[in-house]
Amino acid sequence: MGRSKSEKRKPSIHDLSRMRATRDEIDAVIDALVHKEASPTVVAVLGVTLIDHYLEEMIRLRLPDMADPLWTDLTGEKGPLATFHQRIIMGKVLRIYKEPLETNLHVVRVIRNQFAHARRLFDFDDQFIRSKLASVVLPAKTNAHYEHMRSVIQCSRGGRSAYIVLCVTIASQLLAKRSLSSKAAKRNMKRREKRLHTSSFLGMSPLGTIGGLARSSTVGAGTRMLTNTDDAATGALPGTGRKNDDSGHT
Repeated sequence: MGRSKSEKRKPSIHDLSRMRATRDEIDAVIDALVHKEASPTVVAVLGVTLIDHYLEEMIRLRLPDMADPLWTDLTGEKGPLATFHQRIIMGKVLRIYKEPLETNLHVVRVIRNQFAHARRLFDFDDQFIRSKLASVVLPAKTNAHYEHMRSVIQCSRGGRSAYIVLCVTIASQLLAKRSLSSKAAKRNMKRREKRLHTSSFLGMSPLGTIGGLARSSTVGAGTRMLTNTDDAATGALPGTGRKNDDSGHT
């Protein structure tokens, strides 16, 4: 019996960005995202990288019988789920989330695209970036996520800080949803929630009063663990080209 078309397809350079990340690789993404020396463009891109990792996991949990080769075709260069924008839409179709999370995902997408496609250098305190951050929609319930999103809108510690808090909060929300969809995911949830929130971040976090990210000036293996993993159960965060829709659909 011959192999399927998906199995016969030759790897391409596009596959490099579609390879599933390991735990250590996601840890490295988090460290790089919050590193104070990272350029604004790196921060913008890695914020979506982190979110997209958990979004893809949620989509795959809703499509449990899908083999890796078929998933590769779906998310490949010409696949229907090739872009972050398309995966956000699929998440909505699969009822993984609804408002306001959908809107906030698009806020991150638009900001990432501005940095990725810009023909000049700018930072998160650009008036247009701060204006987009201010368009974040607050959750209906007054909980930890509400407080995090409110800090994003206020942008009191600058646009860069607000963007990182936004990305980590969305990743945390998706991770919490994932834990409700998979027993195996639930076993890993506390470890991953804790890891999400233990990297150093621009000195004092804007969310210091409700936990705060690590206050150490170093990252990697030496970062301090500041949160209790019980916060994972409530979604609490620790301490912390051409354009379309002013962004392009990527």
